[in-house]
Amino acid sequence: MTSTSAKTRPARAAFRCAECGWTTVKWVGRCGECQAWGTVEEAAGTAPARVPAALAPSAPARPIDQVAVDAARARST
Repeated sequence: MTSTSAKTRPARAAFRCAECGWTTVKWVGRCGECQAWGTVEEAAGTAPARVPAALAPSAPARPIDQVAVDAARARST
């Protein structure tokens, strides 16, 4: 099974602990492995994460007084 979200994730970790070498995909203040503070730095040679583009709106925005009450009514889930 393939996932479309895999296209937006970086191929490898983008941050690495300077003390123990632990890697993660996003910056954190404290290493998850050795618990050292401020040692997680951007790893050299990693590709930046790609951000998916926003979809175009299906319809232009309308003033609230032009929205039909029945169409905007809450539905039970």
